[in-house]
Amino acid sequence: AEVLLPRLLADRQSVDVFLHDSDHSYPHILFEMAAAWRYLVPGGHILVDNIEQNAAFGDFARGVGADSLVVSTFQGPQRTWQHGLLRKPTGAVP
Repeated sequence: AEVLLPRLLADRQSVDVFLHDSDHSYPHILFEMAAAWRYLVPGGHILVDNIEQNAAFGDFARGVGADSLVVSTFQGPQRTWQHGLLRKPTGAVP
C-alpha cells in the first residue's frame, strides 16, 4: 500500500470517497488517510473500518479540522466494531 496507493491516487488526480479497510495499525491508518486526504475533493468523505482499535481516526480528524462521526457500531459478544466517517470541509485545501 505504501508504494501502490500514492501512485493510484496520483493517477486518479481526485477522489470523492475513500474507504480504509486494510492494516488497522495506528501508523498505517494515518498513512492511508493522509494519502487520500491529499486527493480528496472538498466535501468528499473518508470511511474507516474498525476505528475502535486505536485513536488514529480521531487524531487525524482533529489534525485536519474535519467533521467526523461514528456511523455504525456493532456490539458482538467479544468485541465492539465501529466505523468512522470524515468529511473534508468544502473550503479545505490539500
